[in-house]
Amino acid sequence: MGYKENIQKDISKEPIFPKTMFKHLCGAKEARKLLIDLCAPVRRTESLPIAECIDRVVSKDIVSPVDLPSFNRAAMDGFSVRSKDTRGASSSAPVYLQDFVPIRTGMAVPKGFDAVVMIEDCVLRGRTLEIAAEVHPHRNVSCIGEDIHSEDIVFKEGHRLRPPDISLLASLGLRETMI
Repeated sequence: MGYKENIQKDISKEPIFPKTMFKHLCGAKEARKLLIDLCAPVRRTESLPIAECIDRVVSKDIVSPVDLPSFNRAAMDGFSVRSKDTRGASSSAPVYLQDFVPIRTGMAVPKGFDAVVMIEDCVLRGRTLEIAAEVHPHRNVSCIGEDIHSEDIVFKEGHRLRPPDISLLASLGLRETMI
């Protein structure tokens, strides 16, 4: 018997499975029910450092312990001013101020000031600021708690944490969370 005949003989044989490989065959509905019965939700929780929580699921609501921002923050580059001092300012009738503070985006607005005039709407002339646009209270300012208030629920139970979520938890000052 040649090589070809041996291959043909082996192919024509019925496959032999051990009798213990399958307990019994069942229909799709019964198989689905068996699978669902075996898949129980995870009941174990643990507290982990937030850096280890990427792609993990929150086991209980995460509540903010602080306000974000925690200070009045400049939303534009420009100058911190008192909004009442800019009343009536326009390009045809500018207002001149000597009490102002230069500020960059993200910096804390100094106490006593309640608005930021955009750098595009003013000209610095020595120690005097010429303002060509009126600003209202809190204009170009992100106020305390504007993004997130203390005690707000940041993530609900069941939320899968992604990298930006971890950054938010860090900005809230959290070092660990329940997963």
